[in-house]
Amino acid sequence: MLDTSHSLYKLANMMDWPSLEKAFAPLYCEDNDRPAKPVRLMAGLPILKHVRDVLDEEVVEQFMENAYHQYFCGIEAFVTSAPCALSELVQFRHR
Repeated sequence: MLDTSHSLYKLANMMDWPSLEKAFAPLYCEDNDRPAKPVRLMAGLPILKHVRDVLDEEVVEQFMENAYHQYFCGIEAFVTSAPCALSELVQFRHR
């Protein structure tokens, strides 16, 4: 149902997500009791934040309202909940 000519749709399909996942893999503990958020989601949100020139709070809010943001971050079905806590974005940036 998304327009394949939309800029975020195109950018999402141009990104080398597997390389990002491989690059971040050593930073994650495999046997942690709490599973990590997907790398595509956690890397996609800061990219959207930069592209849209918004704050963490705003990118999370826009994510919940925008199917293209969700597609860009690898979400396959529209969701209305926050993708992560704001502190998780800060922790990911530190990684």
